[in-house]
Amino acid sequence: MSGLTAKGAATRARLLAAARDAIAGDGVLEVAPVSSAAGVAPSVLYRYFGSKDGLVEAVVHAFYDEYDAELLAADLAPDATWDAREALRLRRE
Repeated sequence: MSGLTAKGAATRARLLAAARDAIAGDGVLEVAPVSSAAGVAPSVLYRYFGSKDGLVEAVVHAFYDEYDAELLAADLAPDATWDAREALRLRRE
């Protein structure tokens, strides 16, 4: 998200991490516990994500961005053959 201060980026990251942990834990995402875990008021969540659905969407996008960076975009064994790189990619997955 462009235009955020360092403090704003840190707040957004804490909210994302708290939401990810909540979803990974029991699959339930509630605004109050996520905000509390991130150390902010519930209204702050809406400032960064617009809605609870916006937060869930951001968690999903962050997951796939990390997945892409770690597996699909990673330069795994650049001198290896295609099948060797794909085997390595599958093992990392």
